Formats: sequence, C-alpha cells, structure tokens
Amino acid sequence: MWQRNKFLSIALITLFCVNIAKPTLGQQTKLSDTISIEIEKLQIKQILDSLSTNYNYYFSYNPEQFCVTQKISTNAKKIQLQQLVTLIAHGQHMSFTLKNRHIIFKPPKTKNTSHSITGTITENEIPIPNVSVYLKNSMRGVITNQDGFFALKYHKEFIADTLLISHLGYKTQHLPVGSLKYEPLNIQLEKHNISLDEIIVTATTANNIIKETIENIPKTYPHHAVCYTSFYREEVTKNNNYQYFSEAILKIFKNSYAGIFNQEHITREQSRTFHKANNDTLLLKIKAGLRTALLLDIVRYQPDFLHTKTFTNYIFELIEPTYQNNELIFKVRFIPRPGSEANYTGILLIDAKRKALAGVTFEYAENRTHKLHDLINKNTTIIPTGAKYTIRYRLKKDTYYLHFITTQLDFTINNKCESELQRYRTKSSLYVVNTDTLNVEKPTIKERINPQIIFSKRHFHYEPDFWGKYDYHMPSNQVIEDLQRMFNTESTVELTK
Repeated sequence: MWQRNKFLSIALITLFCVNIAKPTLGQQTKLSDTISIEIEKLQIKQILDSLSTNYNYYFSYNPEQFCVTQKISTNAKKIQLQQLVTLIAHGQHMSFTLKNRHIIFKPPKTKNTSHSITGTITENEIPIPNVSVYLKNSMRGVITNQDGFFALKYHKEFIADTLLISHLGYKTQHLPVGSLKYEPLNIQLEKHNISLDEIIVTATTANNIIKETIENIPKTYPHHAVCYTSFYREEVTKNNNYQYFSEAILKIFKNSYAGIFNQEHITREQSRTFHKANNDTLLLKIKAGLRTALLLDIVRYQPDFLHTKTFTNYIFELIEPTYQNNELIFKVRFIPRPGSEANYTGILLIDAKRKALAGVTFEYAENRTHKLHDLINKNTTIIPTGAKYTIRYRLKKDTYYLHFITTQLDFTINNKCESELQRYRTKSSLYVVNTDTLNVEKPTIKERINPQIIFSKRHFHYEPDFWGKYDYHMPSNQVIEDLQRMFNTESTVELTK
C-alpha cells in the first residue's frame, strides 16, 4: 500500500576544525592579508569550511570537477589568504575569481561541443506551461516553465533526430533537429478536436477501465532497470515571499516495475540551495522532500484509488476524453464513495488503447481535509489547509516511463510572536530530463544520498550555465525576479557537501 507523506527532520552537520587563527573583533580581512595557519594533509573541504567560518569568505565550484576530499599540506606557519586559495586552485587545475567575499573556482575553458534548442510555446500568444519537448529517439527532454519557455541541450550526433512538442489536449508537432536554426523558436500549438463518438461513455465503462488499468500495471511499465536523470526543485514561501529555494540534478536508479521488491537509489550530480538568513527552522521540516517524490511514482506505490483491494471505495466517472501524442486518452474523475475511508479526489489519465495510466492529478476531498493533519507531526500551531499532487508518465515503444512529479502543500502557522496567521506554501517538482535503459548500474552505498537530505547552500545568483551539460527547468521570469530581490540581500551560504 502507498505510504503517506513524511516530513523531513533537521539533519545536524558536523564541521571539521582547522587551526586557522580568527581575526580580532571588527577586523575586515582582505585576500592580501597574512594569516596564521597550520595545515598538514587536510582535505580541501576542511580548509574552505574554516575560511568560511573565520573570515566570512564563501566558495562555489562544480562538484563534478572539484575534488573537495583532496588533501594538501604547507609547512608555512603564516601565509597570505590569496596564496592559500591559489594553492588550492592550482591543485585542482582551476582558476578563481572574487566577487565581494564570494570566491568562485572555475575550470579552464574548453570547446563547447553541444548545442541548445530554446523557445517559447504558446496558444494564441498565451504561454503554455508543462509542455513536453524531447528528442524522439533519445528519451532526452524538458518541459516548459510558466512562461512557456524551454531550453534543451543536444550533441551533434542527434542532428538527425526529431524534436517532439507534445501536450495533453493539443496536436503533437514534429520538428527535424537538423532544420532548426540557432535562434529561439516561437511555437504555436493547436488544440486536438474530439469526436462525438469518443465522448459517449458510461459509468459502468469507467469502473471496467480502472480495473483493467490496475491489472495492466505490471505489463506496461519498465521490465528492466532504469536510470532517470532528473532536475529536482524545492520551494518554500511565507506570505508569498521566498524563504527557501533548492535545485539539484539527480540520478535515480529503479529496478524493474514487475519485481517483487522495489529498489530505488538516488545520487546527486550537482545542487545548490538558498535560504534567508533569518530562516525559521520549521521550513526545513515542512519541505516535501525527495522521499515524497519517490513515493509519488504511483504505479510503483499504488495509492488506494489504484489498488485492487481499495479502488472500490471510490466512484469513477468518465468525462470528456482528450489526446496526447495523437493517442486517445480517457479522463476519469474520482471521488470518495460515501461511507468509505477514501480521502482523495482527482482525475486519472488513461491510455485508451493500452489501458495504461498516463498520469493523475489529485488532492484531498473537501470532506476529508481533516486528514491533512496526518501529513505533519502533532503540532497545534501548524494548520494544513491543502495538498495537491500531479504525476505524469511518458510513452516510449509501448512502455510508460516516469515523466514528472509535482507537489504543493499549504499551511497556516499560528506563531505567538506574530499577530496574524502566517501562510506557508511548499512545492517540490521532479522533471525527468533523460531516461537511460542501456547503461544502468546500481550506485554503490557510498554514492547514494539519503532521500531526506537537506541540500547544501549557495549564494543566489541565477545562472543557467551553472548546470553545465545537464538540462534544467528554468523558473519563470517572475520567480527569478522574486528570488533575486529576496536572496541578494538576505542569504546564508555554505559549501557543497
């Protein structure tokens, strides 16, 4: 059975100590200043942590290219800060730049062999979010943001591939990659018309469709191990003001969906997180977390409305169907059956030909909102007011693969120190940007991360180039403006772990 959402507990981080003398109170240290230091075979991470703590310098680097576990030594009892940073940079074959008190390590420039396809997708000049944009033969792709914008990277070997533009209810567009120019695309989508014969359905048919869909789950999803490269984001707002914003590139290993035991492991390729200096520790407890994103792969962890023993607790109704990738999709609305223990209401998307689940959007029913208290630890000051989830799968050669998962949780908090209730909203989103079914290896124990991890912090300045070779999901322009305003003046910074 499906597990309910669990919230993160705050992890304690133990910092290593390096014998670097602190400046006297009120002293402003410069890179040219000399410091007292004793270093003998210490990891770079330990040294940078100490410099951050004692001298308020902060560091950024790409963990794929910067080995923080490398050890360095110096016999000097005193050394200029600049000499110490230069010693670290040269050992990593990198240069560094200084912006205010933020030191950025950069690798030498290499010739860029990849290309990018960018563009905006609209209908009658209105941006369309969550449109799938992917390469037909590679299972690599992205979705559009709230501005209808997307950016997709590809190498020259995909020049003969086809770019597919797909969205529920719209006609799919096919664009040969080789014919695209190196300039932003402006793509207009056209709605897919539904015939009268496709609309005429009965309630009895709805129950049969759901039953057959549940029975087909072992058949329609991967029978082999899969590695999903995913872009992950967490957001927390308080009264519509950002308090926390985290992004990461993850690789998620999943064994066969037909297996008896579920094996799922996550490795982190790259990440950054920002939160306000006066951050309420509660924010770290109410984030949705990676664990929730795993549990919301609902063909793997069937909720009660998709479980053979409990789906009869719901009333199912077929509503107007639609199309996805020129395939007919049944839309099935469901609500709790009166007198049952069911909690959710929502809409299922069923592939009419294969009787396979293509997606679902669901939330707590109006008369089940008291069940929202199960989402949090017992705390009378936290009042949950809503929880909404969206999951989509993508078809490839008669097999459906995970496409994206989004969550939204709403709370009000009665803080005695504040006169009014504070409104919090937490969001998490996981977008699969590449699906690998060939070169799949289970990560080692050392490589895996805890799915309840709190990502490390970085000073905020939104740079798309930060993600390097990886595809990403850019926030909307409004979100970027809000983040720049909030985090340029109020931010905490720590090193990547």
